[in-house]
Amino acid sequence: AMSTILNIIYALLILDVLVIAHEFGHLFAARSIGVPALSFSIGMGPVIARKKFRYFGDTEFRISLFPVGGYVMVSGEAEDSDDPNSLYRKSPWQRAWFSVSGALTNFVFAFIVFVVVALAFGDPVYLFNRIGTVDPNMPAAKAGIQSGDWILEIDGTQTPTWDAVVAEIRSRPDKEVPVLVGRESGKAEAEVSPDTPVWLTGSQEARLSEFKFPEEYPSDDIFIGMDGKYFRLNSIESVGDEETGNWNRTKDLLKAITSTSKITFGSSLEVQDVKVAIAGVEEEQENGLVKVGKLGITASQGVKYKRYNIVEAIWISLEKFWLFLVAFFNFFVGLFSGKGVGDVAGPVGIIKITGQMASMGWAVILGFAAMLSMNLGFLNLIPFPGLDGARFLFSVVEGVTGKKLPRAVENVIHAVGFIILIGLILLVTANDLFGIFRK
Repeated sequence: AMSTILNIIYALLILDVLVIAHEFGHLFAARSIGVPALSFSIGMGPVIARKKFRYFGDTEFRISLFPVGGYVMVSGEAEDSDDPNSLYRKSPWQRAWFSVSGALTNFVFAFIVFVVVALAFGDPVYLFNRIGTVDPNMPAAKAGIQSGDWILEIDGTQTPTWDAVVAEIRSRPDKEVPVLVGRESGKAEAEVSPDTPVWLTGSQEARLSEFKFPEEYPSDDIFIGMDGKYFRLNSIESVGDEETGNWNRTKDLLKAITSTSKITFGSSLEVQDVKVAIAGVEEEQENGLVKVGKLGITASQGVKYKRYNIVEAIWISLEKFWLFLVAFFNFFVGLFSGKGVGDVAGPVGIIKITGQMASMGWAVILGFAAMLSMNLGFLNLIPFPGLDGARFLFSVVEGVTGKKLPRAVENVIHAVGFIILIGLILLVTANDLFGIFRK
Protein backbone atom coordinates (compact mmCIF):
# COMPACT_ATOMS: atom_id res chain seq x y z
CA ALA A 1 0.00 0.00 0.00
CA MET A 2 2.88 2.33 0.84
CA SER A 3 4.33 1.95 -2.64
CA THR A 4 0.92 2.75 -4.20
CA ILE A 5 0.70 5.95 -2.13
CA LEU A 6 4.23 6.87 -3.22
CA ASN A 7 3.34 6.20 -6.85
CA ILE A 8 0.28 8.46 -6.55
CA ILE A 9 2.49 11.19 -5.06
CA TYR A 10 5.05 10.80 -7.88
CA ALA A 11 2.34 10.88 -10.55
CA LEU A 12 0.68 13.95 -8.96
CA LEU A 13 4.02 15.75 -8.72
CA ILE A 14 4.78 15.12 -12.38
CA LEU A 15 1.30 16.14 -13.53
CA ASP A 16 1.39 19.23 -11.27
CA VAL A 17 4.67 20.42 -12.77
CA LEU A 18 3.26 19.93 -16.29
CA VAL A 19 -0.04 21.71 -15.58
CA ILE A 20 1.78 24.58 -13.84
CA ALA A 21 4.09 24.92 -16.87
CA HIS A 22 1.01 24.92 -19.10
CA GLU A 23 -0.77 27.60 -17.08
CA PHE A 24 2.43 29.64 -16.86
CA GLY A 25 2.39 29.68 -20.67
CA HIS A 26 -1.08 31.25 -20.58
CA LEU A 27 0.12 33.77 -17.97
CA PHE A 28 3.08 34.73 -20.17
CA ALA A 29 0.81 35.08 -23.23
CA ALA A 30 -1.70 37.22 -21.30
CA ARG A 31 1.11 39.57 -20.25
CA SER A 32 2.48 39.68 -23.81
CA ILE A 33 -0.86 40.94 -25.21
CA GLY A 34 -1.60 43.25 -22.26
CA VAL A 35 -4.42 41.28 -20.62
CA PRO A 36 -4.35 41.57 -16.80
CA ALA A 37 -3.97 38.19 -15.07
CA LEU A 38 -6.05 38.22 -11.88
CA SER A 39 -4.67 35.08 -10.25
CA PHE A 40 -2.34 32.15 -10.77
CA SER A 41 -2.92 29.12 -8.58
CA ILE A 42 -0.90 26.03 -7.84
CA GLY A 43 -3.51 23.45 -6.89
CA MET A 44 -7.32 23.68 -6.95
CA GLY A 45 -10.04 24.46 -4.42
CA PRO A 46 -9.88 26.72 -1.35
CA VAL A 47 -6.88 29.08 -1.27
CA ILE A 48 -4.40 28.40 1.57
CA ALA A 49 -1.79 31.09 0.83
CA ARG A 50 -1.57 34.12 -1.45
CA LYS A 51 1.17 36.56 -2.46
CA LYS A 52 1.83 39.25 -5.06
CA PHE A 53 5.21 39.78 -6.74
CA ARG A 54 6.35 43.18 -7.96
CA TYR A 55 7.36 41.94 -11.41
CA PHE A 56 3.90 40.43 -12.04
CA GLY A 57 1.96 43.55 -11.00
CA ASP A 58 -1.52 42.76 -9.68
CA THR A 59 -1.49 39.01 -10.29
CA GLU A 60 -2.24 37.15 -7.08
CA PHE A 61 -0.22 33.95 -6.75
CA ARG A 62 -2.09 31.32 -4.75
CA ILE A 63 -1.46 27.92 -3.26
CA SER A 64 -4.71 25.98 -3.09
CA LEU A 65 -5.77 23.02 -0.99
CA PHE A 66 -5.99 20.17 -3.52
CA PRO A 67 -2.60 19.47 -5.11
CA VAL A 68 -3.98 18.63 -8.54
CA GLY A 69 -2.90 20.95 -11.34
CA GLY A 70 -3.58 24.67 -11.17
CA TYR A 71 -5.15 27.52 -13.13
CA VAL A 72 -4.65 31.08 -14.32
CA MET A 73 -7.55 33.56 -14.31
CA VAL A 74 -7.28 36.45 -16.74
CA SER A 75 -9.54 39.44 -17.08
CA GLY A 76 -12.60 38.67 -19.21
CA GLU A 77 -11.90 34.97 -19.70
CA ALA A 78 -14.85 33.65 -17.72
CA GLU A 79 -17.13 36.68 -17.35
CA ASP A 80 -18.12 39.73 -19.35
CA SER A 81 -15.78 42.46 -18.27
CA ASP A 82 -15.85 46.24 -18.67
CA ASP A 83 -12.04 46.17 -18.62
CA PRO A 84 -10.86 47.61 -21.98
CA ASN A 85 -7.86 45.22 -21.72
CA SER A 86 -9.94 42.10 -21.06
CA LEU A 87 -9.31 39.01 -23.17
CA TYR A 88 -12.49 39.34 -25.21
CA ARG A 89 -11.68 42.91 -26.25
CA LYS A 90 -8.47 41.66 -27.88
CA SER A 91 -8.19 40.79 -31.57
CA PRO A 92 -9.03 37.18 -32.54
CA TRP A 93 -5.38 36.56 -33.44
CA GLN A 94 -4.23 37.67 -29.99
CA ARG A 95 -6.82 35.37 -28.43
CA ALA A 96 -5.64 32.53 -30.67
CA TRP A 97 -2.08 33.10 -29.35
CA PHE A 98 -3.43 33.06 -25.78
CA SER A 99 -5.19 29.72 -26.46
CA VAL A 100 -2.18 27.83 -27.85
CA SER A 101 0.39 29.30 -25.41
CA GLY A 102 -0.20 26.63 -22.75
CA ALA A 103 0.35 23.72 -25.12
CA LEU A 104 3.39 25.46 -26.66
CA THR A 105 4.88 25.80 -23.18
CA ASN A 106 4.36 22.05 -22.65
CA PHE A 107 6.24 21.39 -25.89
CA VAL A 108 9.09 23.75 -24.91
CA PHE A 109 9.21 22.13 -21.45
CA ALA A 110 9.43 18.65 -23.01
CA PHE A 111 12.19 19.76 -25.36
CA ILE A 112 14.23 21.31 -22.50
CA VAL A 113 13.83 18.11 -20.44
CA PHE A 114 14.97 16.00 -23.42
CA VAL A 115 18.10 18.16 -23.72
CA VAL A 116 18.80 18.06 -19.95
CA VAL A 117 18.43 14.25 -19.87
CA ALA A 118 20.70 13.83 -22.91
CA LEU A 119 23.35 16.03 -21.27
CA ALA A 120 23.10 14.76 -17.69
CA PHE A 121 22.51 11.05 -18.30
CA GLY A 122 22.81 10.36 -22.00
CA ASP A 123 20.62 7.85 -23.76
CA PRO A 124 19.94 4.34 -22.52
CA VAL A 125 21.65 2.26 -25.22
CA TYR A 126 21.03 -1.23 -23.88
CA LEU A 127 20.18 -3.22 -20.76
CA PHE A 128 23.01 -5.12 -19.03
CA ASN A 129 23.21 -8.88 -19.63
CA ARG A 130 22.45 -9.35 -15.94
CA ILE A 131 19.51 -11.21 -14.40
CA GLY A 132 16.91 -9.38 -12.29
CA THR A 133 14.31 -11.98 -11.39
CA VAL A 134 14.25 -15.75 -11.80
CA ASP A 135 11.00 -17.69 -12.11
CA PRO A 136 11.33 -20.60 -9.63
CA ASN A 137 9.38 -22.97 -11.90
CA MET A 138 11.38 -22.35 -15.08
CA PRO A 139 14.61 -23.90 -16.47
CA ALA A 140 17.02 -21.18 -15.28
CA ALA A 141 16.12 -21.70 -11.59
CA LYS A 142 16.25 -25.49 -11.98
CA ALA A 143 19.81 -25.15 -13.35
CA GLY A 144 20.83 -23.12 -10.27
CA ILE A 145 20.98 -19.72 -11.99
CA GLN A 146 20.26 -16.88 -9.55
CA SER A 147 19.17 -13.25 -9.54
CA GLY A 148 22.22 -11.00 -10.01
CA ASP A 149 24.08 -13.50 -12.24
CA TRP A 150 25.57 -12.37 -15.55
CA ILE A 151 24.88 -14.37 -18.74
CA LEU A 152 28.18 -14.19 -20.62
CA GLU A 153 27.69 -16.79 -23.35
CA ILE A 154 24.91 -19.05 -24.61
CA ASP A 155 25.90 -22.09 -26.62
CA GLY A 156 29.33 -20.59 -27.37
CA THR A 157 27.94 -17.22 -28.57
CA GLN A 158 28.87 -14.08 -26.58
CA THR A 159 25.87 -12.23 -25.12
CA PRO A 160 27.13 -8.76 -24.15
CA THR A 161 23.64 -7.19 -23.88
CA TRP A 162 20.21 -8.28 -22.65
CA ASP A 163 18.87 -8.14 -26.22
CA ALA A 164 21.55 -10.64 -27.23
CA VAL A 165 20.62 -12.89 -24.28
CA VAL A 166 16.93 -12.87 -25.29
CA ALA A 167 17.70 -13.48 -28.99
CA GLU A 168 19.93 -16.49 -28.25
CA ILE A 169 17.40 -18.05 -25.85
CA ARG A 170 14.39 -17.47 -28.12
CA SER A 171 16.11 -19.11 -31.09
CA ARG A 172 16.73 -22.38 -29.18
CA PRO A 173 13.41 -23.79 -27.93
CA ASP A 174 13.54 -27.29 -26.39
CA LYS A 175 17.34 -27.53 -26.65
CA GLU A 176 19.83 -28.32 -23.91
CA VAL A 177 22.72 -25.85 -24.22
CA PRO A 178 25.75 -24.72 -22.19
CA VAL A 179 25.30 -21.26 -20.64
CA LEU A 180 28.35 -19.40 -19.30
CA VAL A 181 27.18 -17.77 -16.07
CA GLY A 182 29.15 -15.24 -14.01
CA ARG A 183 28.42 -14.69 -10.33
CA GLU A 184 29.62 -11.56 -8.52
CA SER A 185 32.79 -12.24 -6.55
CA GLY A 186 35.04 -9.89 -4.64
CA LYS A 187 38.67 -8.81 -4.97
CA ALA A 188 40.85 -10.84 -7.34
CA GLU A 189 44.35 -10.78 -8.76
CA ALA A 190 45.62 -11.77 -12.19
CA GLU A 191 49.17 -12.39 -13.43
CA VAL A 192 49.63 -10.98 -16.92
CA SER A 193 52.42 -10.49 -19.44
CA PRO A 194 52.35 -8.56 -22.76
CA ASP A 195 51.54 -11.86 -24.50
CA THR A 196 48.59 -12.83 -22.27
CA PRO A 197 45.52 -13.32 -24.48
CA VAL A 198 42.71 -11.07 -23.18
CA TRP A 199 39.21 -10.17 -24.37
CA LEU A 200 36.47 -7.78 -23.33
CA THR A 201 32.79 -8.74 -23.13
CA GLY A 202 31.51 -8.46 -26.67
CA SER A 203 34.93 -8.23 -28.39
CA GLN A 204 37.52 -10.48 -30.04
CA GLU A 205 40.52 -11.92 -28.22
CA ALA A 206 43.93 -10.20 -28.61
CA ARG A 207 47.32 -10.10 -26.89
CA LEU A 208 47.50 -7.62 -24.01
CA SER A 209 50.25 -5.57 -25.72
CA GLU A 210 48.03 -5.05 -28.80
CA PHE A 211 44.71 -4.74 -27.01
CA LYS A 212 42.51 -1.66 -27.64
CA PHE A 213 41.00 -0.51 -24.35
CA PRO A 214 37.84 1.64 -24.39
CA GLU A 215 38.45 5.42 -24.58
CA GLU A 216 35.90 6.27 -21.90
CA TYR A 217 35.53 4.92 -18.36
CA PRO A 218 33.92 1.47 -18.82
CA SER A 219 30.43 0.78 -17.47
CA ASP A 220 29.81 -1.96 -14.89
CA ASP A 221 28.96 -4.56 -17.53
CA ILE A 222 32.40 -4.53 -19.19
CA PHE A 223 34.56 -7.44 -18.05
CA ILE A 224 38.08 -8.31 -19.10
CA GLY A 225 38.67 -12.02 -19.51
CA MET A 226 41.93 -13.95 -19.15
CA ASP A 227 42.64 -17.61 -18.38
CA GLY A 228 38.90 -18.22 -18.48
CA LYS A 229 38.34 -15.78 -15.58
CA TYR A 230 36.37 -12.54 -15.74
CA PHE A 231 37.32 -9.28 -13.95
CA ARG A 232 35.40 -5.98 -13.89
CA LEU A 233 37.45 -3.59 -16.00
CA ASN A 234 36.51 -0.41 -14.13
CA SER A 235 37.54 -1.92 -10.77
CA ILE A 236 41.34 -2.07 -11.36
CA GLU A 237 43.02 -0.90 -8.13
CA SER A 238 46.68 -1.42 -9.01
CA VAL A 239 48.98 -2.56 -11.82
CA GLY A 240 52.27 -3.93 -10.49
CA ASP A 241 53.10 -1.69 -7.54
CA GLU A 242 51.38 1.36 -9.06
CA GLU A 243 47.96 2.43 -7.75
CA THR A 244 45.49 3.57 -10.38
CA GLY A 245 43.64 6.86 -10.08
CA ASN A 246 41.47 7.77 -13.05
CA TRP A 247 40.72 5.71 -16.16
CA ASN A 248 43.37 7.44 -18.35
CA ARG A 249 46.06 6.58 -15.81
CA THR A 250 44.80 2.97 -15.67
CA LYS A 251 45.06 2.69 -19.47
CA ASP A 252 48.62 4.08 -19.46
CA LEU A 253 49.68 1.56 -16.80
CA LEU A 254 48.13 -1.34 -18.75
CA LYS A 255 49.86 -0.26 -21.97
CA ALA A 256 53.17 0.07 -20.12
CA ILE A 257 53.28 -3.60 -19.03
CA THR A 258 56.52 -5.08 -20.41
CA SER A 259 57.05 -8.12 -18.21
CA THR A 260 54.94 -10.37 -15.98
CA SER A 261 52.90 -8.07 -13.71
CA LYS A 262 50.13 -8.43 -11.19
CA ILE A 263 46.81 -6.61 -11.64
CA THR A 264 44.50 -6.20 -8.64
CA PHE A 265 40.77 -5.94 -9.39
CA GLY A 266 38.21 -4.73 -6.86
CA SER A 267 35.53 -7.04 -8.25
CA SER A 268 35.38 -10.09 -10.45
CA LEU A 269 33.05 -12.85 -11.59
CA GLU A 270 33.16 -16.49 -10.60
CA VAL A 271 32.41 -18.20 -13.90
CA GLN A 272 30.88 -21.60 -14.60
CA ASP A 273 29.40 -23.40 -17.59
CA VAL A 274 25.89 -24.55 -16.75
CA LYS A 275 23.87 -27.00 -18.83
CA VAL A 276 20.35 -25.60 -19.24
CA ALA A 277 17.32 -27.18 -20.93
CA ILE A 278 15.61 -24.22 -22.60
CA ALA A 279 11.80 -24.46 -22.52
CA GLY A 280 9.77 -24.20 -25.72
CA VAL A 281 6.72 -21.92 -25.51
CA GLU A 282 4.18 -21.32 -28.28
CA GLU A 283 3.79 -17.63 -29.07
CA GLU A 284 1.29 -15.86 -31.30
CA GLN A 285 3.09 -14.04 -34.09
CA GLU A 286 1.95 -12.45 -37.37
CA ASN A 287 2.38 -15.70 -39.29
CA GLY A 288 0.60 -17.86 -36.68
CA LEU A 289 1.90 -19.80 -33.68
CA VAL A 290 5.67 -19.99 -33.37
CA LYS A 291 7.68 -21.91 -30.78
CA VAL A 292 10.26 -19.78 -28.95
CA GLY A 293 12.78 -20.53 -26.21
CA LYS A 294 12.22 -19.32 -22.64
CA LEU A 295 14.42 -19.53 -19.51
CA GLY A 296 12.17 -17.71 -17.03
CA ILE A 297 14.45 -14.72 -16.33
CA THR A 298 14.04 -10.95 -16.53
CA ALA A 299 16.67 -8.23 -16.89
CA SER A 300 18.13 -6.30 -13.97
CA GLN A 301 17.71 -2.51 -13.99
CA GLY A 302 21.32 -1.97 -15.09
CA VAL A 303 21.48 0.31 -18.15
CA LYS A 304 24.40 1.41 -20.30
CA TYR A 305 24.15 5.12 -21.18
CA LYS A 306 25.66 6.93 -24.14
CA ARG A 307 26.81 10.50 -23.34
CA TYR A 308 26.33 13.57 -25.55
CA ASN A 309 27.74 17.08 -25.88
CA ILE A 310 25.39 20.09 -26.10
CA VAL A 311 25.11 20.15 -29.92
CA GLU A 312 24.38 16.40 -30.09
CA ALA A 313 21.96 16.71 -27.16
CA ILE A 314 19.95 19.43 -28.93
CA TRP A 315 19.93 17.47 -32.19
CA ILE A 316 18.84 14.21 -30.51
CA SER A 317 16.14 16.04 -28.57
CA LEU A 318 14.75 17.56 -31.78
CA GLU A 319 14.67 14.08 -33.28
CA LYS A 320 12.82 12.65 -30.26
CA PHE A 321 10.43 15.59 -30.27
CA TRP A 322 9.59 15.03 -33.93
CA LEU A 323 9.12 11.27 -33.45
CA PHE A 324 6.68 11.88 -30.58
CA LEU A 325 4.69 14.43 -32.57
CA VAL A 326 4.36 12.00 -35.48
CA ALA A 327 3.36 9.20 -33.08
CA PHE A 328 0.63 11.35 -31.47
CA PHE A 329 -0.64 12.40 -34.87
CA ASN A 330 -0.86 8.77 -36.04
CA PHE A 331 -2.56 7.81 -32.78
CA PHE A 332 -5.33 10.34 -33.41
CA VAL A 333 -5.74 9.40 -37.03
CA GLY A 334 -6.09 5.82 -35.74
CA LEU A 335 -8.65 6.93 -33.12
CA PHE A 336 -10.94 8.55 -35.66
CA SER A 337 -10.57 5.81 -38.24
CA GLY A 338 -12.04 3.40 -35.67
CA LYS A 339 -8.93 1.43 -34.72
CA GLY A 340 -10.08 1.49 -31.08
CA VAL A 341 -8.21 2.45 -27.92
CA GLY A 342 -6.88 -0.70 -26.32
CA ASP A 343 -3.86 0.95 -24.74
CA VAL A 344 -4.97 4.42 -23.66
CA ALA A 345 -3.60 4.91 -20.15
CA GLY A 346 -5.74 7.08 -17.93
CA PRO A 347 -5.03 8.37 -14.39
CA VAL A 348 -4.67 4.86 -12.91
CA GLY A 349 -2.43 3.75 -15.75
CA ILE A 350 -0.28 6.83 -15.34
CA ILE A 351 0.14 6.16 -11.60
CA LYS A 352 1.10 2.56 -12.35
CA ILE A 353 3.57 3.53 -15.08
CA THR A 354 5.05 6.28 -12.89
CA GLY A 355 5.70 3.70 -10.18
CA GLN A 356 7.50 1.44 -12.63
CA MET A 357 9.51 4.39 -13.96
CA ALA A 358 10.40 5.69 -10.50
CA SER A 359 12.24 2.48 -9.70
CA MET A 360 14.46 3.01 -12.76
CA GLY A 361 15.97 6.32 -11.67
CA TRP A 362 15.88 9.96 -12.70
CA ALA A 363 16.73 9.61 -16.39
CA VAL A 364 13.66 7.45 -16.99
CA ILE A 365 11.31 9.51 -14.77
CA LEU A 366 12.33 12.75 -16.53
CA GLY A 367 11.99 11.16 -19.97
CA PHE A 368 8.52 9.96 -19.00
CA ALA A 369 7.60 13.46 -17.70
CA ALA A 370 8.71 15.00 -21.01
CA MET A 371 6.59 12.50 -22.91
CA LEU A 372 3.56 13.25 -20.69
CA SER A 373 4.15 16.97 -21.20
CA MET A 374 3.96 16.53 -24.97
CA ASN A 375 0.91 14.38 -24.46
CA LEU A 376 -0.79 17.10 -22.40
CA GLY A 377 0.11 19.77 -24.95
CA PHE A 378 -1.12 17.66 -27.83
CA LEU A 379 -4.39 16.68 -26.12
CA ASN A 380 -5.04 20.33 -25.32
CA LEU A 381 -4.72 21.30 -28.98
CA ILE A 382 -7.44 18.89 -30.11
CA PRO A 383 -10.27 21.10 -31.39
CA PHE A 384 -12.74 19.54 -28.94
CA PRO A 385 -15.13 21.87 -27.06
CA GLY A 386 -13.75 22.75 -23.62
CA LEU A 387 -10.11 22.42 -24.75
CA ASP A 388 -7.68 25.13 -25.84
CA GLY A 389 -7.73 23.69 -29.36
CA ALA A 390 -11.42 24.55 -29.77
CA ARG A 391 -10.91 28.09 -28.42
CA PHE A 392 -8.02 28.47 -30.86
CA LEU A 393 -10.20 27.26 -33.75
CA PHE A 394 -13.06 29.66 -32.85
CA SER A 395 -10.59 32.58 -32.73
CA VAL A 396 -9.03 31.66 -36.08
CA VAL A 397 -12.44 31.24 -37.76
CA GLU A 398 -13.44 34.65 -36.38
CA GLY A 399 -10.15 36.14 -37.60
CA VAL A 400 -10.72 34.79 -41.11
CA THR A 401 -14.51 35.38 -41.46
CA GLY A 402 -14.89 38.38 -39.17
CA LYS A 403 -17.93 36.69 -37.56
CA LYS A 404 -17.96 36.35 -33.77
CA LEU A 405 -19.89 33.65 -31.92
CA PRO A 406 -21.97 35.11 -29.08
CA ARG A 407 -20.21 34.60 -25.72
CA ALA A 408 -23.15 32.67 -24.26
CA VAL A 409 -23.19 30.21 -27.18
CA GLU A 410 -19.43 29.61 -27.02
CA ASN A 411 -19.60 29.11 -23.23
CA VAL A 412 -22.36 26.50 -23.57
CA ILE A 413 -20.40 24.66 -26.28
CA HIS A 414 -17.31 24.53 -24.02
CA ALA A 415 -19.33 23.50 -20.95
CA VAL A 416 -20.96 20.59 -22.81
CA GLY A 417 -17.57 19.58 -24.24
CA PHE A 418 -16.07 19.66 -20.77
CA ILE A 419 -18.77 17.34 -19.38
CA ILE A 420 -18.14 14.87 -22.25
CA LEU A 421 -14.42 15.05 -21.50
CA ILE A 422 -14.94 14.23 -17.81
CA GLY A 423 -17.06 11.28 -18.97
CA LEU A 424 -14.24 10.11 -21.26
CA ILE A 425 -11.71 10.40 -18.42
CA LEU A 426 -13.96 8.27 -16.19
CA LEU A 427 -14.34 5.76 -19.02
CA VAL A 428 -10.58 5.50 -19.53
CA THR A 429 -10.10 5.20 -15.74
CA ALA A 430 -12.60 2.34 -15.64
CA ASN A 431 -10.77 0.71 -18.56
CA ASP A 432 -7.54 1.10 -16.55
CA LEU A 433 -8.97 -0.40 -13.39
CA PHE A 434 -10.53 -3.36 -15.17
CA GLY A 435 -7.33 -3.81 -17.13
CA ILE A 436 -5.54 -4.14 -13.77
CA PHE A 437 -8.16 -6.53 -12.38
CA ARG A 438 -8.10 -8.66 -15.53
CA LYS A 439 -4.35 -9.10 -15.14
